[in-house]
Amino acid sequence: MGLVTKPWESFSDEELLNVRVKDLGLSIQATPLQRRITAFRRELRLRGILLQPQFYLGDEWFSPEGELAISIPFYLAHPRLQALERQMMHQVEGGTAVEFRRILRHELGHCFDHAHGFSSTRLWRRVFGDPRRKYQPERYAVNLQSRRYVKHLPGHYAQAHPDEDFAETFAVWLGSAKSKNRLKYATWPVAWSKIQYVESLAQKYGGKPMGGRTDRRAGICRADRMGITLKEYYTRRKNEESKSKKKASAS
Repeated sequence: MGLVTKPWESFSDEELLNVRVKDLGLSIQATPLQRRITAFRRELRLRGILLQPQFYLGDEWFSPEGELAISIPFYLAHPRLQALERQMMHQVEGGTAVEFRRILRHELGHCFDHAHGFSSTRLWRRVFGDPRRKYQPERYAVNLQSRRYVKHLPGHYAQAHPDEDFAETFAVWLGSAKSKNRLKYATWPVAWSKIQYVESLAQKYGGKPMGGRTDRRAGICRADRMGITLKEYYTRRKNEESKSKKKASAS
């Protein structure tokens, strides 16, 4: 299944940066992303999760609150755009099949909560904490020795916020056999209790075949609606990255 040739494929970086995102004509269909998503859906079925989120190309990895949808960064839809992403940001988040699935597992954890509202219950809050806590991903304190949290995404991301703790725990449960989790987390009683809690939710709610609702609030964050140029897109991201670094160094 080959990629459809795009007129901007042979553009220089300078020329490509002047193209509007919505004019790139991107799609998940007929790309390696489609095969990766199909494989991911098989993994969900094997683990008894019948939730069917919608996948769309957006400006970043994201699962909109209250939606059964997952945004995949648009640059992953074409190798030329991945090359530009690496040139501009020095990495391509989710660029390999392994990293792509790892992030999808995390975002599916958010979707699972969006579908059933677990985080609004007292039990969830006793296990993971108050989801209303202010979220400052660039400033969260990390305890490198803590065994209260699973380790999945880089940066000890489970420690960033209760919502991320749940998504990370779900990702670990989804991606590993129970015996493997038990072996790794046997001496981490708090983290293991969180995995067991996720297991109980999966057993009770995973078999409900809930279909994905369209992302009503994504607006300009959907690639096919983004009227900004790639240059404007990367200027914004670099500014956000610079602000995050300043906040982190000040904390």
